[in-house]
Amino acid sequence: MASTLLAKSGTMMATPHPEVEPASIATSVANGVLPPTKKVKAEEGARFGEQTFAAHIEAATVAKPLAKKSTAPKKTKAEVEQAKVAKGIAGKLAVLDSTQLSKVIMALFDNGTVSADALELVLPQPDMEPLFSEGRRLVQLIRRALPNSRWGSSTNAFGYKRAASANNAAKKYIVDNAKVFRTSKQWASAISYVEGMLEVAKDMEVFDQPEHYKARTTAIETLVKLRMDAEAKL
Repeated sequence: MASTLLAKSGTMMATPHPEVEPASIATSVANGVLPPTKKVKAEEGARFGEQTFAAHIEAATVAKPLAKKSTAPKKTKAEVEQAKVAKGIAGKLAVLDSTQLSKVIMALFDNGTVSADALELVLPQPDMEPLFSEGRRLVQLIRRALPNSRWGSSTNAFGYKRAASANNAAKKYIVDNAKVFRTSKQWASAISYVEGMLEVAKDMEVFDQPEHYKARTTAIETLVKLRMDAEAKL
């Protein structure tokens, strides 16, 4: 019999199978404690128990990383207050345009709050890419103004008249910015401007008549002269 039946108070009760260690599964089957049909389930349960036990052991032995302690020095009360004031000033300056910012700086310089040497130390290098992008755009407008001619030259006298306004606008932009860098006396920045803008000036249209591409020549000569003077000042 797979199990022993006992009579008690006229009621038939089935006694449960005793707990069997996984290692004695085969012996238990042979002795009749477990029926052969329960062998597979018992073996699966034993394997599951072993895997669960191994997983708990592995989880317990894995070292948890220690939390890194901050090494930054703690700010003093005065430093915290100074940071709040600086943040407030930065917010007010952020809404001003470049002209207004220049006026603020010059006012501090004029009343002696800020010295020229202090300003020189904190002045950043100007961002050249917007200048170069605008220069390339103006040069592209020269080509767009030229007539589409299948039989004749688009850079002849007629073509020059069509593009004269765009041609002069590109030259003026290049030359005017060169004057700004010369006036600023930021010679390293002036050299950077020349290096980038010289390629833009050379890309201006070469018309058939020399007097018609005079604007291109003027732009190139202005840039070359600025670079020579800047290199001499450094």
